[in-house]
Amino acid sequence: MIARSALAVAPDLELDGWLERFEDEAASGHAPNPADFLPDPSHPKYGSALREMLRLDLEFAWSRGEERQVEDYATRFPQLFKDPNALAEVAVEEYRLRRAAGEDPDPAEYQRRLGVELPVKKKPAPDGPTWDGEGFPRVGGIIAPGYRLLSELGRGAFGRVYLAEQADLANRKVAVKVSSRLIGEAQTLAKLQHTHIVPIYGVHRVGKYQVLVMPYLGAATLADVIAARRDGQSGRLTERSVRTVVAPRSSSATPKWDEEGSKESRDSAAALKKPPAPQIVRQDQNAQTDCDALPIGVAIADALAHAHGRGILHRDVKPANILLTDDGAPMLLDFNLAADETERAASAGGTPRYMSPEQIEAMTNSIVKPDARSDVYSLGLVLHELIAAELPFPERSGPWESIAPAMLTNRQQPQVRLASPAITAILRKCLEPNPANRYQSAADLRDDLVRQRNNQTLKVAHEPLSRERFRKWRRRHPRLSSATTVGTAALVLVTAVALTAYWQWNRVRDIQAREAHATMARTRDQVHRLEIDLRGPVEPIREAHDKALVALASYGLPADENWNANTNARRLPAPDAEALRRDVAFVLFCAAESAGELGARATDAGRRTQLFDEALFLNARAGEAYPSEQPIRLFLQQRQVLLDRAGRTEEAKALTKRIESATNPSAATEFLQAHFDQAAGRYREAATALEQIVSRGRANYTAWMELGVARLRLHKYEPAAEAFLAAAALEPEEPRPLYYRGLALLSAGRFDRAVELLDRYLDRQPNEAEAWLNRALVRIRLKDGKAALDNLPAAERLGGATTRLYALREMAFRLTGQAQEAAEQHRLMLSSTPASVDDWTIRGEERLISDAAGALKDFDEALAIDPEAPAALRGKASALSEKLNRPADAATVLDRLVAGEAATAEDRAGYAVLLARLGRKDEARKQARACLAPETRPLALYQAASALAVLAATAHERAEVIAILRRVIQGDAAWAKDMAGDSDLKSVQSESDFKALLEGAKVLNGGK
Repeated sequence: MIARSALAVAPDLELDGWLERFEDEAASGHAPNPADFLPDPSHPKYGSALREMLRLDLEFAWSRGEERQVEDYATRFPQLFKDPNALAEVAVEEYRLRRAAGEDPDPAEYQRRLGVELPVKKKPAPDGPTWDGEGFPRVGGIIAPGYRLLSELGRGAFGRVYLAEQADLANRKVAVKVSSRLIGEAQTLAKLQHTHIVPIYGVHRVGKYQVLVMPYLGAATLADVIAARRDGQSGRLTERSVRTVVAPRSSSATPKWDEEGSKESRDSAAALKKPPAPQIVRQDQNAQTDCDALPIGVAIADALAHAHGRGILHRDVKPANILLTDDGAPMLLDFNLAADETERAASAGGTPRYMSPEQIEAMTNSIVKPDARSDVYSLGLVLHELIAAELPFPERSGPWESIAPAMLTNRQQPQVRLASPAITAILRKCLEPNPANRYQSAADLRDDLVRQRNNQTLKVAHEPLSRERFRKWRRRHPRLSSATTVGTAALVLVTAVALTAYWQWNRVRDIQAREAHATMARTRDQVHRLEIDLRGPVEPIREAHDKALVALASYGLPADENWNANTNARRLPAPDAEALRRDVAFVLFCAAESAGELGARATDAGRRTQLFDEALFLNARAGEAYPSEQPIRLFLQQRQVLLDRAGRTEEAKALTKRIESATNPSAATEFLQAHFDQAAGRYREAATALEQIVSRGRANYTAWMELGVARLRLHKYEPAAEAFLAAAALEPEEPRPLYYRGLALLSAGRFDRAVELLDRYLDRQPNEAEAWLNRALVRIRLKDGKAALDNLPAAERLGGATTRLYALREMAFRLTGQAQEAAEQHRLMLSSTPASVDDWTIRGEERLISDAAGALKDFDEALAIDPEAPAALRGKASALSEKLNRPADAATVLDRLVAGEAATAEDRAGYAVLLARLGRKDEARKQARACLAPETRPLALYQAASALAVLAATAHERAEVIAILRRVIQGDAAWAKDMAGDSDLKSVQSESDFKALLEGAKVLNGGK
């Protein structure tokens, strides 16, 4: 039997959680800040988390092409440089990445740079021949760049595994897997960072072979443990090869199979394998093994949950693929089936002995698609075999066609009878023939195993009443269940202890309830501030969505409609319970907003539908959570907008009467209503409400930021900049006001100040692609093409919008006189695949020059994502009126644009011209005269004058047109060059005042 201490292992779920969240964000193409994912510096695990997080950050940075160095962390993480050991570990990671990139760094360099000595050697001298890729390598040889093969650990049908030394890293031991199949295991494992998954150090190609380098953690696997138990040994471990089998779909010869693996791999391991004699294991023999199996089950289930969460199935969970390190820690390995090259093979992989029923069916029926529950089934078989030294059904061998039906029949009634009723219940749940009745995730299995280990009743599997269940209770309550003398004194003592324990329990639960409520209130504020601009960069929106769902899950939301009966909710005093309901409703509302916005931006139709369905579900939960018996107008309005954006227009219209009759509790929802109005594009209403809040002295940072965004969308750029300045004064350490002030001043034409603010923002937030793109745009506006080009590599590395990137690069190259490069960027931009509203709109604007029909399609794609996108509406109207001669259709599009609050004076003036041409005189005059404010810019004035000129029938009307054109010349005399030949101005071109105006403009233009 295995020593208990060797198996006392479990995942460090807390550390894994921090690393997983960071890895998820980085793997999605973003460049997250490690500080956002680290615990508080006072946390006892902060040092370990910092070290591992920075190693991950380096790896992801280099994968994005950003050759980051350790010194880059000096300002943000000075704690790292106070710990020489941690600093050395991070430095080794940089050294490894540099070597993988083809550099040849000198280890002594790190002593000079950082004052740390790396455990590496410079250029090891090989002591054997270097493998050239002809046939499998031999022991004693060298696999470039410096892996010396010491021995062969195992072999299978397609590859071999060697023990090797890596000479340039202190001769550390590594396992080198050489495969004749170019599988995707390295790419699969590169996505996984988990305590109990064997990681990949590197991947190489040598000739037709693929070489995977992994840490050498020992040669013993769980298969050795099971073999030792079968042979009656005391747990001594022996080396066994790791074998993975993929079933052939078609073959001229029918191979012989047993349930351990393929004929080839079985023959190669024949000397190591001893077939077990049939036996019935008595319950008293396996009772102790039940406990030993729990830590292994917890660890591997958690590893599978980690992989499944990243869309990766293992498909070959078996004892030989669970390595036991020297300290007894189980490690999951061999993900090559999970990354097989074809969908057909991937769906049919595995080792028959440990296959789920659906995997067996998939061997001959390609319609059957095993999922994560198949891995759960296989792990259940592994745990049963570990405990009982046998499978819960007879083993089969022979031709696949003959054993497959028998295997399926056996799996319909597995014989699970173990000493522990609880573990029996767990394994029966794992081995349910119908996946729908199984554990639905590896995480559920892990949780039940953890509860069993902690002497708690099971959560998912049905645990029968038994002596074991009573023993669990006794272990959890040793004081209450200890033997006492019979008598009144003992009864009083037990009662006193019980009352004390109950009082303490109540007190702890009350504290926990208050802490949970405080967390929800903090999340409410955090999510709100992240959603200040739902039409802005996607990163804060995604972060708001994730934060909201994490907080809601602590109350079982959004799934549990009875969340209010949750202990943390039920134990609050009545006023606090009502406040909690408001906070929960607020967070649900914001989660619905972010889910809806992410859905609107999704390019995949399935993902779009999924997100809108989620948003509507969250909206319904918000309405149920809010402490009011009457429908809340705000929640109904949100639902209507979501339905409309999802294309369910009839359902949206059906809500109109309910919205009209509903009300808002003004004091409680005033701020939330303003937030919603802004998210829905009703910027004027939002700005009015927020200005009232500000005037009453109730404004906080978030209110000022939302007011600034509302003003920005209303093209009130200077007032917007003032609001962002106020937000910065309230929270000077918050970087976002710098970014938004920069945008406001960029739009206002104050380019020098805008670039200064964006510089300051990027000093603090260097990993935001959108900021680099906008800084490049400012440089272009400043006519500094070289500086713009210098900004764009960072945007590209961080995943900035490709279409927009090409467009900016084209403009920058034109400024620097590089016409050929500009033309190439233009070609790339036109052939790019847009991924956002802005991308589609930009490409449409460029295609409008020579491909009006194609441009129209691009604008329609943008409007399918956001039906109210102003730039896309402008572009579509231009294509219809100027290129396709469809002015009436263009007017319909502009009707939508000017009805919204994002319409500019230029939009209204252009609309007026189109209306005038269509003979809609009164509407045209109304729109044109609405654009004559003193601050109106020359373009809008010119268009307004053109509209009025088309309609001018009297001398007075013609004089009005000329007066407006005079204002245009005063603003920018260059416009005079267009006036003489503009057909819309035909009614005034013969007027003497008009001719005099053009002569004066010629003088202003230097005689031209």
